[in-house]
Amino acid sequence: MQRVNKLLSLIVLVLMGTELTQVLPANPEESWQVYSSAQDSEGRCVCTVVAPQQTMCSRDARTKQLRQLLEKVQNMTQSIQVLDQRTQRDLQYVVKMEDQLRGLETKFRQVEENHKQNIAKQYKAIKAKMAELRPLIPVLEEYKADARLVQQFKEEVQNLTSSLGLLQQEMGAYDYDDLHSRVISLEERLRACMQKLGKTHNKYMFIFLKKVYPRHDSGSTLFEFQVQYKINSICGTMLIIPKFVEC
Repeated sequence: MQRVNKLLSLIVLVLMGTELTQVLPANPEESWQVYSSAQDSEGRCVCTVVAPQQTMCSRDARTKQLRQLLEKVQNMTQSIQVLDQRTQRDLQYVVKMEDQLRGLETKFRQVEENHKQNIAKQYKAIKAKMAELRPLIPVLEEYKADARLVQQFKEEVQNLTSSLGLLQQEMGAYDYDDLHSRVISLEERLRACMQKLGKTHNKYMFIFLKKVYPRHDSGSTLFEFQVQYKINSICGTMLIIPKFVEC
């Protein structure tokens, strides 16, 4: 505010100096009167203040010039005051923004430091995780080999399934019920025979049965049905092992 007042005083003095050269008459006694004066220690006049006489007409050109000069000074004073208010407001805003920028700078530094620390922690955690997972690489390689082996087994099973399907189609025409009944009848006959041969122990008997079974085509196939018996005189059990042999 002191600077503004000094600036105002300087502007007023400059304007008064430029205008007084036009306003003041050559002879102060013409329609002017001495209002005040100042002298130095030796009695010499240092400054003289003159003012228009009270009887002077207000329409005088010099009075108009002084009035205009006063209005200009007042307008400039108001403009400077408004400018000073804006400057003070802007200055306060700048000071406030400076404080905010300093706070933001401090926060940014903290965030940057925290980010570096977090990166270091994450790097350590990832490194430790990689060290834990490194032994799993050979296991994964083994899994890959096992996967290839499983795929090979799968293909073989598919081939075997197709082969079994074909075999089942070929064997589907045989009368297994009739065969089963014949085996039971044969077993009863063998038991009756072994009862007659009560002295026989732990021996094997082989019975060969031959029968012509029809096929899907016009031809026929001769099968030999071999039943192996093992007689145990102690347990009284009988083991039947059927075998199909194409003749």
